[in-house]
Amino acid sequence: MNELDKTTKMLQRRAEGAPERAEAILKAVASELERDIKERAPKKTGKMADSIKVSFPDPLTVQISGNAVMAYQEFGTKPHVILPKNKPYLMFKTKDGKWVRTKRVNHPGTPANPFVRPAVSELLKTLGDKLGRMGAALKEYGNT
Repeated sequence: MNELDKTTKMLQRRAEGAPERAEAILKAVASELERDIKERAPKKTGKMADSIKVSFPDPLTVQISGNAVMAYQEFGTKPHVILPKNKPYLMFKTKDGKWVRTKRVNHPGTPANPFVRPAVSELLKTLGDKLGRMGAALKEYGNT
């Protein structure tokens, strides 16, 4: 067997299962990201953390989703007016337990409480090292 044949066989061995290994690595990293986002999520009721899911629309794409309030927490809101939609009045309970009935609320806005972006940023800081270790493991696997 000449050197070209040896190299060809070695490359074929390394290529076998590469997409599946890449997908497994991506899922492991995404799972870690999901755990970190859930740990950082606001915990008033726990519903937001429970709603956070990582999915894979295709083998090499990661999608992060959560409940409808998640973006308001992450980025905050500007001051805005809240009006009733289906009734003549808004009704809500205040922090001291009193019920309020009104036709309009001037909401002061909500400050940003980022928890997704810091988790992604933290992951990106360590991703190169993690991928390097995984690449070394894959290289070793290809040499067997």
